[in-house]
Amino acid sequence: MTIGPVYSLAIALSLGMLIGLERGWQARDLPEGQRVAGIRTYALIGLLGGVCGLEPGPYLAAVGLGMVGLLVGGFHYLEARSDRDLGLTSLFAAVLTYGLGVLAVRGQPLAAAAAATAAVILLASKSSLHAWVRAVSWPELRGFLVLVFMSALVLPLMPSVAIDPWGALVPSEIWFLAVMIAALSLVGHGAVRILGPGRGLAVSALAGGLMSSTAVGLLFARNARQSPSQAQSLAGASLLASGVMSCRTLLLIGLIRPALLPSLSLGLVGLGLVLFIGGYLVMRLDQPLTAVPRAALDIASQPFDLFVTLRLAGLIGLVMLTARLASLALGQGGVMIVSILAGMADVDAVTLSLAHAQTFGPDQAMIVMVIGAAIASNTVVKSVLAVILGGWVHGRNYGLVSLVALVCGAAGLVLGLNLG
Repeated sequence: MTIGPVYSLAIALSLGMLIGLERGWQARDLPEGQRVAGIRTYALIGLLGGVCGLEPGPYLAAVGLGMVGLLVGGFHYLEARSDRDLGLTSLFAAVLTYGLGVLAVRGQPLAAAAAATAAVILLASKSSLHAWVRAVSWPELRGFLVLVFMSALVLPLMPSVAIDPWGALVPSEIWFLAVMIAALSLVGHGAVRILGPGRGLAVSALAGGLMSSTAVGLLFARNARQSPSQAQSLAGASLLASGVMSCRTLLLIGLIRPALLPSLSLGLVGLGLVLFIGGYLVMRLDQPLTAVPRAALDIASQPFDLFVTLRLAGLIGLVMLTARLASLALGQGGVMIVSILAGMADVDAVTLSLAHAQTFGPDQAMIVMVIGAAIASNTVVKSVLAVILGGWVHGRNYGLVSLVALVCGAAGLVLGLNLG
């Protein structure tokens, strides 16, 4: 983008004023004469960068940068001797302002404006960033760092070719799928922290369902056994968490194999709607809880870790390999059996494995049926566990609504396949 020198200098001046406005606002409560730099100073620094940047060679710009650094740094040093905690932020902001002024007059005004905007947002977010750092626990920070390590460092090193004779196991693909679920679990944990235990049972169940509806169901069932008076409300909350499973599956399918969405959407939406509505009604018909059960609090304290992700990657690989071998030995019926058995343990692993694998080739109808069978088996198992672990009242409420949801989901799946 080429513009005249006058306009370039105006942009440099404006960017300096923008940063100076934020810095001056931060220091607005200090007495006159005790402010390190304000809107005028930063505007002049930006203008100085623009003037020095008009010189084609690098020498004037370097001299100007040295002058700005010495002047602002020296002023900070003198102010610091008066026992004031000034920090280095304003010093670096001043140096950045000068650099942006140079950038603006050297043919990159849009880049300079974008950098100035980002700098102002960062500078103005001091309180929010500090509060966030104080609120983050070590397990949460470790989970985030593990996710970055998994996606940025480990994933590029994974082999991108099959390592088994049947062509089922491609490490890079398996790891990518595991990273996706780990990221979704971390988002769910954040939702629990932000919206969860202090906001009520329903919100805790919905947020916890982003992490694992099965884990939520097991925790609530055990709590129902210990507190029979809460059994019905906990059953409703478990249904809400299971409804989130439908949303998770739709999201994962959309990311991995969006071509399946037209056939799967009606079934998953029907299943989820019945679970959400049924869970809400079951909770409404019971006495409201005065406090969120301990189970909901337990969910918020368990962000994912590397070992959980490694087990998930192993399960995804196992499903892929078993489905491939079952397809070669028994045909499509063998894969259906594998899907039903594996779905009892984890719907996400089955969904991602079968949606991403080439076991069925272009036969999307069979993939939809297999994923539907996995979801159905998982729902049935959770209903049985709700009775065994949570007692008759808890299990009855959960099981009846789940049965209606499965019927509606199956009808939607058949309709989606016919329309597709």
